[in-house]
Amino acid sequence: IAASVAGEENFNQGNFILAIENYQDAINLDPAEYSYYENIAICYQKIGDTYNAYKYFDIVIDSLNPRTGKSEFYKGVNLVKDENYKKGCPLLKKSMNYGFSGAKNVLDQFCN
Repeated sequence: IAASVAGEENFNQGNFILAIENYQDAINLDPAEYSYYENIAICYQKIGDTYNAYKYFDIVIDSLNPRTGKSEFYKGVNLVKDENYKKGCPLLKKSMNYGFSGAKNVLDQFCN
């Protein structure tokens, strides 16, 4: 989908607001593709909008559930960074169980 390619290009250039718009367009064409929601969440994370980042990570985790561990990892890292270990550590554990690389290191470092 051209919109997702444009989103990736804008993301790589640091144009996160435009990337969000591109990925929204992609969702309108293919609402079942979880990676568009993850990419929007990461864009929101990059601009410091944690509320919307969590909202989009939750769509992936709770509704689309691709079991890749990526959304769990990114949301878990943010929660741990904000010292919310009670919510962040279980997400990191879930991410690790799904086989997402890097989750074990963060889990071992912050969630013992």
